[in-house]
Amino acid sequence: MMMRSRAGFCAVALILVSASAHSAEMSADELIANFQEARGGADAWKAVKTVQMSGNMSMGPMQAPFRLQFKRDNRVRMEFDMQGMTIIQAFDGSQGWAVMPMLGKTDPEPMSESELKDVKDMADFDGALVDYQKKGHKVSVGGLEEVEGTSAWRLDVVKADGDQQTWWLDAEYFLPIKTAGKTERMGQMVDVTTTIGDYKEVDGLMFAFSLTNSMEMGGQPMQQTITIEKIETGVDVADDRFNMPAKEG
Repeated sequence: MMMRSRAGFCAVALILVSASAHSAEMSADELIANFQEARGGADAWKAVKTVQMSGNMSMGPMQAPFRLQFKRDNRVRMEFDMQGMTIIQAFDGSQGWAVMPMLGKTDPEPMSESELKDVKDMADFDGALVDYQKKGHKVSVGGLEEVEGTSAWRLDVVKADGDQQTWWLDAEYFLPIKTAGKTERMGQMVDVTTTIGDYKEVDGLMFAFSLTNSMEMGGQPMQQTITIEKIETGVDVADDRFNMPAKEG
C-alpha cells in the first residue's frame, strides 16, 4: 500500500481549514480532505498515471533489493532479488500472478486468494481513504491518540470486502504515520502494523521513503523494513508489464 503527501510546509493552509485541529472534533471527510491536500491535492495526484520505485527490503540479516511499478488503474508489479533469484508478483487489474523460484516455481502461476487480496490492496493507486465511498468502504473517526510520541487522528476503515484497517494521520500535517490491519501469512491471519516516515518531495508530491512492518508469527515477533531509495513519477510503463506471460515451452 504507497503513502504520499504534498511538498513543503502546508501547515498554515491546513490550520486555516481547522485552526483547532488538535482539540476540535473533525469528521472523516474533513480529515480525508486535509489528507488529500497534504499529499499534493486530489487533482494533482489523479494526474499521476505511473510511479516507479526501487530500494531495499530487510528482515533480520536478509536483504532483498526490490523494484515496484504502479499504473492506473489498479496495476502493480513487484520484483525482489534474493540469493541470485528474482521473485515477481504482479496484478493487471483483474488477475494476480507470481514467479516464486525459491519455492521451485520458475513459471508464472496465478496467485492464491490470500495473495490476491494483498496485491489488490497494493494496486489501489490512491489508497483506501481516497474515494472511499465509491469503493464501498466505510470510514469513521476514532479521535486523537498518541502514536510514536506524536498526536494523531485515528481513522477506522471497514473495506467493502469486510477487512478492517486503522490509519493514523499526524494531527499537524495530516500525513499517515502508522497503519494497522490483518493479513494472511503462511496460512494464518496475523496482525500487521506499519510505521511510516522519512517523507521527501518528488515532483511536487511527498512520498514516504521508510516503512517498517511489524507482526508476530508462531509466537515470534518479526519486523520487515522497507527503505526506498528512488521514486519516479510519469515514467513510461507498458501495460504488458503487468500481464501474466505464457509459460515457456
